[in-house]
Amino acid sequence: MKQNATTTVEIVDLAYGAEGVARPPGKPVVFVAGALPGERVRIQITDIRDNYSRASLKEILRPSPERVTPPCPVYQRCGGCQLQHLMYTAQLRAKRGMILDALERIARISQLPDFSVQGMDFPWYYRNKGQFPLGLVNDEIEAGFYRSGSHELVIFPECRIQDQPINRLLDRTVKLLKQQKVKPYREEEHRGDLRHLLIRSARCTGQQQLTFITRKKNQSPWKELAEQLIQENIELKGVHQNINPGRSNVILGEKTRLLAGEPYITEYLGLFKFIIYPDSFFQVNQQMAEKLYDTVREMAGKIKSEELVDAYCGTGSIGIYLSEQSSRLVGIDSSQSAIAAARFNARLNGLKDRVEFHQADAEEALTEVLNPESLLILDPPRSGLESQARKDILKIGPAGVIYVSCNPATLARDLKELKDKYRILEISGVDMFPQTYHIETAVLLERKGG
Repeated sequence: MKQNATTTVEIVDLAYGAEGVARPPGKPVVFVAGALPGERVRIQITDIRDNYSRASLKEILRPSPERVTPPCPVYQRCGGCQLQHLMYTAQLRAKRGMILDALERIARISQLPDFSVQGMDFPWYYRNKGQFPLGLVNDEIEAGFYRSGSHELVIFPECRIQDQPINRLLDRTVKLLKQQKVKPYREEEHRGDLRHLLIRSARCTGQQQLTFITRKKNQSPWKELAEQLIQENIELKGVHQNINPGRSNVILGEKTRLLAGEPYITEYLGLFKFIIYPDSFFQVNQQMAEKLYDTVREMAGKIKSEELVDAYCGTGSIGIYLSEQSSRLVGIDSSQSAIAAARFNARLNGLKDRVEFHQADAEEALTEVLNPESLLILDPPRSGLESQARKDILKIGPAGVIYVSCNPATLARDLKELKDKYRILEISGVDMFPQTYHIETAVLLERKGG
């Protein structure tokens, strides 16, 4: 195939990233954004590599029976969702295929336990965290999302995957910013001040939190705006300012200060209570987080161990949720603020005498806290485990490992090494991110030989 050439292909699969997959006879695989399995489409080649090509979708000649009309009016331009055009039951089936493909292709594991992907009854308006860039439209400040692969601001009437209270608070905040004639940050010129709005909501308590992410550290007009917003929005419990002076795509800067109200909001997972600061890691889908943690708790019950080690523990949510499964819980995380929140959460739930949390890199601390009788919980970032962590796990050989991952590729890479000492007992997918290609996976590993 040549650059810019047009051709007709059959779409046979859906890749991680939500691109349709075509396998023309005798030619490299072709990835087609927007195409679905079972469709016959006309495409134009846009990018040629050694072992694959990418193409744009020009025409659907035979649509999939599972193709649906996206309800979001800006879906085709916004980069936030990738699967609104696919029936939800088919999304779950496709995500199972993405997990399966990664484990078979990357980890080289051919015999896997049967598994499914748990979905939502109503897969909309679920995100409890929104990060909104700002820009000028007709000389007025607006908030939106960036178009995929660009910094073109896409304005939406409401986001169909954000919690509705977030949509409402965003609308009220932007109206106030317009009244005050606030200037948004312009990255190309490194001018203006307001870079992003970060809004978090707690579904169980109804509490909300707003953070102005600014280029400069001046408090005016942010403090005045914060006080007015809290007066006008009873559910808004705290407003913060985060200062990010850098010229980068990183959203949050290193310093955050409270402008008005309370420093954190409170959320529940099951019977457990958790505090959330602006920079806290907390699952973005409260309803599915409970399903994920219930799954992990059931898996933990299948490994005989009195000691639970929660690596990459964040604010302690998984470990605390599983605290009744063992007599001792040790959590480790590299973030000082996360560990401070984890300790607070332990006290909040009456667990301070049964759990301990330590600030340390997992790669450095596993040899100190892990032993062959432990059950190890892993919930690393998208990049997966560092090489040293994999080596330490294999060397120490804990009785069992529960690996929670948001990236099937790095999960499979890590399991490729761990499979020498561990067998996979159970796999479960949890759809934490409906309408997108992202998927959460929990895998239960048992040490070979008992």
